[in-house]
Amino acid sequence: FVIRRTSIVDYPKFRHRGFLLDPTSRHYFPIESITKTLDAMSYSKMNVFHWHIIGDQSFPYQSSAFPNLSERGAFGKSAIYTKDDVKRVIEHAKLRGICVIPEFDTPGHSLSWALGGIPGLLTECSDPNQFGPIDPTVGENYDFIRTLFSEVSELFQDNYLHLGGDEVDNSCWSRIQVRLGLKEGRELFK
Repeated sequence: FVIRRTSIVDYPKFRHRGFLLDPTSRHYFPIESITKTLDAMSYSKMNVFHWHIIGDQSFPYQSSAFPNLSERGAFGKSAIYTKDDVKRVIEHAKLRGICVIPEFDTPGHSLSWALGGIPGLLTECSDPNQFGPIDPTVGENYDFIRTLFSEVSELFQDNYLHLGGDEVDNSCWSRIQVRLGLKEGRELFK
């Protein structure tokens, strides 16, 4: 069977054609697996790689500003994404017309963040063995988040950084100390 002459018009229907790798904090994916995923995306004309890199289970991103986050929060030393690893993923994606959107899930899904030794990061619940999402009443937490996300934004230079925001168990925020702290914060911002 031979086609002597033909004309094919092919273009994607949607501007955003994305793939979510969710999350590499639950199951570490080696860089080679991620680059193969990017190759497969390019074959299918996909152009957005949503990399859910951080979650409750582990903190595999190696931060320069807060190295304890991955040293204590990752599954192990071989399950960490260094800055060079991240740059390799970004460059591999860029060469294939794919933008990389990292997701650092906040304020919930942040149990792995607490392993990094940031005092007061998570909300204390009435059960001493349970912690809730990032505590919005601790001013230093805003400095921590600002520093971390500034670092991440320098590395991932596309216009987007996904902050999660889903499934926030705010039951710990109903404690009187948190409610009073949030009330004081509202009054500060009036």
